[in-house]
Amino acid sequence: MDSSAPTSPRRQKWRAVECLATLGLFFLLLAVPLALVGLGIGRDDAILKNGEYRLPASRPAMPLDMPAVVAFPWAWEDYWRDAFPFRGPLIHLQAHVRYGLLGANAPRQIFLKDGFVFGYGAINAYRGKSGWSDGEVDDFLEILRRKHEFFRRRGVAYYFVLAPSREGFYRDLFQGVFHLPEKHALKAKIEARMAPEIRRFFILPDETMQAARARYPDRPLFYKRDNHWNQWGRAVAASAIVRFLQADFPQLPALDPAAIPFVAAPEDESYWANLRLLGLDFDTFPAPMTVMVAPAWTEQYERLAAEPNRATLKLVYASDSFMEILADRSPEILSFASVKRVGGWLELGSPAASLKVLDEHPDVLLESVDVAGLALGKFYFEVNAPWLESAP
Repeated sequence: MDSSAPTSPRRQKWRAVECLATLGLFFLLLAVPLALVGLGIGRDDAILKNGEYRLPASRPAMPLDMPAVVAFPWAWEDYWRDAFPFRGPLIHLQAHVRYGLLGANAPRQIFLKDGFVFGYGAINAYRGKSGWSDGEVDDFLEILRRKHEFFRRRGVAYYFVLAPSREGFYRDLFQGVFHLPEKHALKAKIEARMAPEIRRFFILPDETMQAARARYPDRPLFYKRDNHWNQWGRAVAASAIVRFLQADFPQLPALDPAAIPFVAAPEDESYWANLRLLGLDFDTFPAPMTVMVAPAWTEQYERLAAEPNRATLKLVYASDSFMEILADRSPEILSFASVKRVGGWLELGSPAASLKVLDEHPDVLLESVDVAGLALGKFYFEVNAPWLESAP
């Protein structure tokens, strides 16, 4: 057949229709994400706050001068990246395709023996491959100092709790794979640059938790599939917190975590963040066993909370997801008259926001953040920037 022969009018018409349909589909694919973003459909900021430890980029204003015009494309790119509809599910789908279909490990993930799953990002942060500069550590400590002084002037005792990194408790699992120092790099830098006045309200539960691990070797302190401590680890950390507070409040009853009833149980799948990033079906791995409070603890907690004249001090705390564990049945009730979690980092993100916490009339206020969360991003600085902008 002669390819140079003229095409029939009917064929030409269908080709025009195909071109128009293809062009229309192309523009539709471009327009749908824009429409969804404009309508606020499919946006998921939780993955940024809980998984990437940062605030979502805000929508840039219309540029009115030349510097703003130059900066606008980059600002819009940051906004579009975070506001892209269904970003979280798409990331999980990509990870599932990489691992489930292509057999490739997902970014920043590594499997180790005995069923543990650790993230490359957390491992590198522990080793100091990524982290804060000396100036950023100094700014962080200055934020804590200003918070302490702010609440002291209002009759509330403020303390900061740095939850430990899981990698530091399982360094032996990394032999032959990574060399891990004895301490998390950021934790070591913070301790080295910390002034004596800050040490008086800065709580590190690591030693107490290591001692509990040696005393109760059959009770794991952390999950295998996730970086969080489990409910037993949460209770042991609570005992370290109370012991620290007794220096300023000797009337506080001691907290013995062994006084709380615990049972062996499968891990809670809601904390399997590392497996979620891999995009794996949970059935791929059987749930490992961990330690959780027994049902009897709920009854015991309610009885203690309702018992008059048992204790005199009131505790409130703002925390990340570590101390969110058991927030409805906090172990600190063994030492305090009442315990309440008032939210996360945002509740103490500025002097103005912190005034709401005072409505709870606490005697003691805790702020708790895990060191891995601090090291993996600058989320704490983004949230707490108003403290550095306020008067000392």
